[in-house]
Amino acid sequence: MNERENNQKNLITLIICVIVSAFGFLITGPFLSEAIRPFAGIFAQLSILAIIIMVITNRKRGFFTALVITGCLFIMVLAIILISNSMAIFSNLIVAVVTSILVCILYYYLKKNDDMHQELNQQYEQLMDTKRELERKDTELRNLAYKDQMTGLYNKAYFSEQMEEAIRQDVPFTIIYADMDNFKVVDDTFGPEVGDAVLNTYAERVASYCGKKYICARTGGDDFGILLTGQQSQAEILNVIEQLRRTLGEPLNIQGQALSITSSYGIASYPQDSRNADNLLNCSVMAVYRAKANGKDRPCFFSQT
Repeated sequence: MNERENNQKNLITLIICVIVSAFGFLITGPFLSEAIRPFAGIFAQLSILAIIIMVITNRKRGFFTALVITGCLFIMVLAIILISNSMAIFSNLIVAVVTSILVCILYYYLKKNDDMHQELNQQYEQLMDTKRELERKDTELRNLAYKDQMTGLYNKAYFSEQMEEAIRQDVPFTIIYADMDNFKVVDDTFGPEVGDAVLNTYAERVASYCGKKYICARTGGDDFGILLTGQQSQAEILNVIEQLRRTLGEPLNIQGQALSITSSYGIASYPQDSRNADNLLNCSVMAVYRAKANGKDRPCFFSQT
């Protein structure tokens, strides 16, 4: 229910309560008759109940309305007593005073409760804002800890963590360590800007090829790691590398420079080659060195070194 509908509902409740309370006070006070006298207590209680309901449902508006009703009752009963010089309805003065006091106490505690509720809501919102800010900071810190700031790929720390997690769960996997051939020559010849552009382009191609199927990371200056989860045959691994070679082997056009750079690939698998993440990376690096020694632009399994 929206605020407008709730306000309309409370206003209708207020009007009904005003009618009930005013009617009850009048027929048990100034217009009390012998026929009604046996039921006077009931009508008085209904009037007080209506007063309480209007304060609870309408808060400040109900509070002031209740004071007006009880104030009018008090003045009316006092005037009748003074004019008739009779104390027959003196008890109604007490009812008006007690009801006013009850209304004040009730409103005070309701207001205090509302203020506390509002304060708790504000504190909750502040906590949620703090939580969101902490989550944002955590994401930023995680990106700083696990993302390569230049290429946007995961870094070596994240890559190693994923290997360690697979080892903890005893899930077989293979890592492909791709080291760009002759990158230093390109960097020295054309300058660091072209070198960075080449790295970013290669990173984009690696990420595009791997998608969500494989985990990829920039593990060093011109090195990239790819994690293949699950038991892989040599033929399946070589097929992945061949597709990767075609993707990375397409000529680059960097700032007007046409470049074609190949990569050498070192392959190591868990648990065949090692049961330690750092050792597996070292195994793949050794395999890369072997691939470069054998002419570059080719794969080499650690078991072949």
